[in-house]
Amino acid sequence: ADSAETVAKLRALHPAHELPGVPEGNPPEPFVFSAEEVAASVASFPNGSAGGCMGLRPQHLKEFIALAKSRPGNLNFAAGDNAGLTHLASETFNTMAGVKIQVVPYKGTGPALSDTLAGHVQAYFSSPTAVIPHVKSGKLKAFAISGKTRLSALSDVPTFAEAGLPGFDAGTWSGILAPAATPRETVNKLASEIAAIMNLPDIKEQLVSQGLDPFVTTPDQFAALIKSDTARFDKIIKDANIKLDR
Repeated sequence: ADSAETVAKLRALHPAHELPGVPEGNPPEPFVFSAEEVAASVASFPNGSAGGCMGLRPQHLKEFIALAKSRPGNLNFAAGDNAGLTHLASETFNTMAGVKIQVVPYKGTGPALSDTLAGHVQAYFSSPTAVIPHVKSGKLKAFAISGKTRLSALSDVPTFAEAGLPGFDAGTWSGILAPAATPRETVNKLASEIAAIMNLPDIKEQLVSQGLDPFVTTPDQFAALIKSDTARFDKIIKDANIKLDR
C-alpha cells in the first residue's frame, strides 16, 4: 500500500491522534531514501532450505552439504525468481557452504515448489508458509530456518546456526516508508503508532500463525538495516555474476 493508504488506516485505528505534515492523496514523487523517510520495520519472513533429493533424502543440513560437495554442479536449487530473494539465498548458500549447486530460476514460486516436490530439483529456499504442509506430511525435508530463533510452527527445525552454518541469513522483511518530504515529527509519530499496533497480542498471534516473526525497529535502525542489506546483496550479485532477465 502507498503511504497515503497507510496513514488513512492508522488514522482509522487511532482517530484521536493527529499526524501532522503528511500530504493528503498521492505521495509526492520522487521517493528519496534516507533515515528521515523510514517509519518502521514491522515483520520478518524467515526463509528455510527444504529438499527432496531424488530418494537420497539427507536427514540434516550437514548431510546435504556433504552430498553437494561430493557432486559439484550436479545438484540443483530451484529459485522462484531470477535475481530475486530465493536466487540470492541459493548463491549465498553456495558461497558460505563451499559448494556448487546449480541455481535454476523459475517464473514463480509455485512452479519452483512443484518441481522440488516432484524431485526434478533437489532443494529450494522458501517462506515457511508455503512448505509447512509438505514438511509435516513428509513430502519435503526441512534442513534449517534462517533467523536467530526457531519458528514455533516448525519447532523441530533448527536454525542455520544450530545446523552448522552460522552467519547464514536468507530471510526478508516488510516495512513501512513515508515520502521524502515527510517531517521527522510525523515519521516518529508513525513509528510509535506502528509499534503500538505490532505489540497488540492478536496482531502478534496472527503473524506468528503465518510463520512470520513480528518485530519493530526505530526509523534509524530500519534505515541502517536497508543500507546493510543493500551492500550485502550487491556483493552477492556481483560475485555470482547474476543478470536480470529482461
